Amino acid sequence: MSLWVGSLLGVSVFLVPALSPAMKASAEPRPSPSPSESPTPSPTNSPGPGPETWSLSPTEHTFPRICVGETAKTIFTISNNAGQALAISSAAASSPFSVSGAPSSVPPHSYATMSVAFRPLAGGLTRGVVTVDTADRDGQSATLSGSAIDRAISVAPLSLSFGAQKIAKESAPRYVTVANPGSDALHVSSVTLVGSSNFRITPAGGFTLAPNTQQRIAVTFTPDAGTTRYGTIHIQSDACNAATRTVELVGSGAVPTIDIRPKVVTLSALAGQRSPPSAITVTNSGAAPLTVRSIALSGVTSDQFTLSALPHFPVTLAPAGSFVFDIRSKPLPETATIPSATIVIASNDPKTKKATVAVKFEFATASPTAFAVPTPSSTPAASPKAIVSGPPGPGIGSYAGELLVTLGVLGVFATLVFLRDEKMRRVARRFSG
Repeated sequence: MSLWVGSLLGVSVFLVPALSPAMKASAEPRPSPSPSESPTPSPTNSPGPGPETWSLSPTEHTFPRICVGETAKTIFTISNNAGQALAISSAAASSPFSVSGAPSSVPPHSYATMSVAFRPLAGGLTRGVVTVDTADRDGQSATLSGSAIDRAISVAPLSLSFGAQKIAKESAPRYVTVANPGSDALHVSSVTLVGSSNFRITPAGGFTLAPNTQQRIAVTFTPDAGTTRYGTIHIQSDACNAATRTVELVGSGAVPTIDIRPKVVTLSALAGQRSPPSAITVTNSGAAPLTVRSIALSGVTSDQFTLSALPHFPVTLAPAGSFVFDIRSKPLPETATIPSATIVIASNDPKTKKATVAVKFEFATASPTAFAVPTPSSTPAASPKAIVSGPPGPGIGSYAGELLVTLGVLGVFATLVFLRDEKMRRVARRFSG
């Protein structure tokens, strides 16, 4: 190296500390161990990856306000930033929050998701925590919160039946009760009636119910006919359990119904005699009073019959009420035309203004009558009686007629016997003389 006259020379000086024997030993290069000699760190002595190697997000979540009994869900993400898989040992949340779909592990430098749900069982604000624990790393958690609305509606009854009501007269009111069993105010926006206009509701608008209060809705029915009417009440509200509730309505007009038994009457009598009376019953089987205006016979030969035990018209029968009248035939010769007739019963029954009963007639045939002599008895009879065998006749008059016919026949027979005996006596005297 050459230096010119008047030039400068700079020298740098470095201080090197003396190494201790231990440091010299560690600083000396060591040969690489063979695979069989590679040391295995102890898991108790080697710390694993810290919490910064994985994360749970978000760290807090507030659920939207929902009704009691409903469910809201959100997604949480588990991110693994380490070079080895993240083993998940547990994932849980405090009630009323819950976890579903949590992974059992997360691959290196990857992520997985799980669902956290909020299902409140009571109204108000609820706070909670969701926690995820791992097998070899510190656990992590996130805060949760949610608000519940306890706004419910109760409606009873769900149907009303007015039965049969008097036509054109408004029924007594019946009630539907709307209640709020929740802890928040209930807003009923409308109460409307759909169907027959024969029903009427009060009130028909909306109203607000404080917690644990109720409102009654009055319902009346005014029938205009005997037919059945139907309607439906629609109750609209902001209740959580049912925004719309319905109440079914049914009613009919009360009308009288005439019922006649029997529908056909067949009378029978011997020639020249009247038939025994036959009873006919008129009943009101409806739900309103029945007014019977008249009962009359109709037909070409209706004059051969007579009615009896008729009430004074018009007669009114309450529901289930009834009365009875009789019909019988007049005496007819054997050569007479067989008569028939129709009984016409006029009433206020809207379906059967004039009810009818068919009346028929037939001649009865006389049956042979025999006389029997009563045998002696140890029990004294109260009074002597003639015992007549044969089928029962239609009445006392019939028995008397049969008895007269029998006596006449016996008289003729006795006369013939007497004449025969007298003739024989004459012949005997002639031969003897």
